[in-house]
Amino acid sequence: MDFNRHLLPNIILSLQISCCRVLPSVCSPTSIYSATLTILKLMYACVVSIRHEIERDLTRLGGDLMGPIRQMSDKVTNPKFVQYNHWGRRIDSLETSEGWRFMRDTAIKEGYINIPYARKYGEYSRIYGFLKNMIMTGDFHVIMCPLGMTDGTARVIELVGSEAVKRTILPRLISRDPSIAYTSGQWMTERPGGSDVSLTETVATSSSTSSTMGDMYTLDGFKWFSSATEADMAIALARTGSQEQGSRALSLFLVPLRLPEQGGPSSPLENGIEIHRLKNKIGTVGVPTAELSLNHTKAWLLGPLNGGVKAIAPVLNITRIHSAIHSIVRLVQGGSTLLKDVPLYVSSLAKVSLLYRALTHMTFGTVVLLGKSECGTATKEEEARLRLLTPMAKAFTAQQAPSAMEECMAALGAQGYMEETGIGR
Repeated sequence: MDFNRHLLPNIILSLQISCCRVLPSVCSPTSIYSATLTILKLMYACVVSIRHEIERDLTRLGGDLMGPIRQMSDKVTNPKFVQYNHWGRRIDSLETSEGWRFMRDTAIKEGYINIPYARKYGEYSRIYGFLKNMIMTGDFHVIMCPLGMTDGTARVIELVGSEAVKRTILPRLISRDPSIAYTSGQWMTERPGGSDVSLTETVATSSSTSSTMGDMYTLDGFKWFSSATEADMAIALARTGSQEQGSRALSLFLVPLRLPEQGGPSSPLENGIEIHRLKNKIGTVGVPTAELSLNHTKAWLLGPLNGGVKAIAPVLNITRIHSAIHSIVRLVQGGSTLLKDVPLYVSSLAKVSLLYRALTHMTFGTVVLLGKSECGTATKEEEARLRLLTPMAKAFTAQQAPSAMEECMAALGAQGYMEETGIGR
């Protein structure tokens, strides 16, 4: 499907729909599901058989979300972290809430990670996966954080992992069975540089040993913002050259946290990983994000030596699209009260709906290109367009969505600022 020829007319059509029929699309309690199906029909116009099959699954998921899944959403609470036990022994016990574990397991069963890698629908599998992601976002808190990074990690391993890692780790990262599925974090941010990885201080030292999983190193350093601390593993950047070389001397490593099945540790402490504290973040209460120190932590090299920035790029690109998806979904969540008798509100919601649909088409246009790239069907021009649009989609949706969310919150009066309404998610 050519992006310019098929997608741009659909954007225009979508904007017309927004202006003419804004109230039904933003006021219905099930608007997120019906709006998503509208997008599906537009983008799958040339693949009718695929569209109908996926439509049934998304409709079924919408019903599940309105029932048992939404009931469990309120059970997502802050994770609990205990650094020392009653004898003064360091244990670094981390426990997520019942609701968080339920959301994670449900997302895994739904194929949140599996769909893009099973590739049942070829290049369209990515669209299917992100449409499902889009429907689930409002009720699943920020489960996209660990699962989005797991998605990116799976792609990294698919591209640069050893045959042993592809054989043992990859199937678990993309599994639909919560009892065996792995999740993964990604650790880049450090105190000196934040998102500027050229200032990374964590040092990797070769142990002069190797296995089928890859060359073994030990890591020593401090990771300032380590998401998905409850995960089974993480991928991390560490320095394998001098500080003066900046990002050109960084390599990528697979760090086992809880991988006893692979001969790894059963807890982070067993691998020299100490959790100093959990971040007290705004809104995203369910996911544990921590400050960690790595003390002679064992890790396997992923990809070429000193090629870490390029190797970790798929994680950044895929999570950027996850972020864009979540930004545009928030626009639908906010406007859920009938305000059809107030012209000023109707005008405001029409603008929000128009922005929502435009951002959605921009983001899914990028997803189309990602699916083609992963399946090897993209042209050189499409690959170039994907590289351009991926950071743009994340940045532009994140920039545009908050002001529209404020409009939706204000439309609900005081209720728009109450935690118990669920708008904060």
